Amino acid sequence: MMNGVTIFLLISSVVCSTARAVFSKKLGVLNGSKYGFYITQTVLFATSAAAIFVLNIKSIGRPSVTAVILAVAYGIFTVSSQWTYTIALTKAPVSVCAMVYSFGFIIPTVFGTVLWHERVNAFKIISILLCICTIILTSVKKDDNSKKMHSLPFSLIVAMLSSGGLGVVQKLQQKTAARSETGVFLFLAFVLAAFLSLAASFAKREKATQKICINSALAFYIFIVGVSMAVANTANTILAGLLPSAVVFPIVNVGVILASLAISVIILRERISKNQIAAFALGITAILLFNL
Repeated sequence: MMNGVTIFLLISSVVCSTARAVFSKKLGVLNGSKYGFYITQTVLFATSAAAIFVLNIKSIGRPSVTAVILAVAYGIFTVSSQWTYTIALTKAPVSVCAMVYSFGFIIPTVFGTVLWHERVNAFKIISILLCICTIILTSVKKDDNSKKMHSLPFSLIVAMLSSGGLGVVQKLQQKTAARSETGVFLFLAFVLAAFLSLAASFAKREKATQKICINSALAFYIFIVGVSMAVANTANTILAGLLPSAVVFPIVNVGVILASLAISVIILRERISKNQIAAFALGITAILLFNL
């Protein structure tokens, strides 16, 4: 049931997910070494953990065993999705990466339907199909010289599957007795993600004296992405318990698609293709059908 709270959470999720999708590109091109990449990811996840702690400071307490287990799973998916998505951004445009990453919503939608028998009527099925068409239309791009389709980087496929795993764990957390522990669940997950990134940085460190300088530009992008991830993950986890999977995950991801396209046209002044124009129409139609 849509109300003021769910609408606010949906808007927050779309805005912050879009910011994360756009600004994560800056985290893959600065500090080019693998050691620098993982150090950057460590600081990023630590920033998100700190932001989550602040957002949930009144509700964070001693976690239950269930919350810890789910946090471990969520932390692993978080690392996998962010690492591979950031790597994919160095090989493909932001618009393509954001669209394909959005395919992940299909996984928790199917999971919720099969495991919890969440009701999916004909309109929602049509909506999901339209979402898929939207993503396909905005992801496919021809090479102007060879006239061949660009292949998607494998890291982007892994990121898409990992994002689906995040949605499943969010749903599980909201279906268990640990539902009231959302804050500590997310905090532990991002602390784990930071430690995993730190461990990876030591594994990739070439010399004992190797250092990485986090300049003001990099610090700015880390802060924006880190806080955006904190808000988006908090909103998405709460929404997973308030709305059916077939509603929340598609709406958020289609919203990110439309927001990304709007940024490319209005702010970046990029020309949009006929495919993207068609995607706008399909995306708007899909969102309207979700509420029927």
